[in-house]
Amino acid sequence: MEADKLQADLDNRVTAGKKYDLLSNSCSTNTAQALENIGILAHDPRNIQTPITPAELLAVVSKSNRVVERRLYPKGWKHGASTNW
Repeated sequence: MEADKLQADLDNRVTAGKKYDLLSNSCSTNTAQALENIGILAHDPRNIQTPITPAELLAVVSKSNRVVERRLYPKGWKHGASTNW
């Protein structure tokens, strides 16, 4: 149920098509906000006005006991990321 709610929230954010903003509408902030909507703290609450970095997001989420799986996606075309680099 949480996975469906998370996917719906992320899909809604994509379809909204808001302009990029480092503090409120970036890949990391959208992910953190969507996770927080299902009750998973995804940012350091001490850093209110700073952007959420992917490293901070990963560090905080990896400490959650609700993480089911961690997938690593290597960069570059050799690892299947894209065929048209």
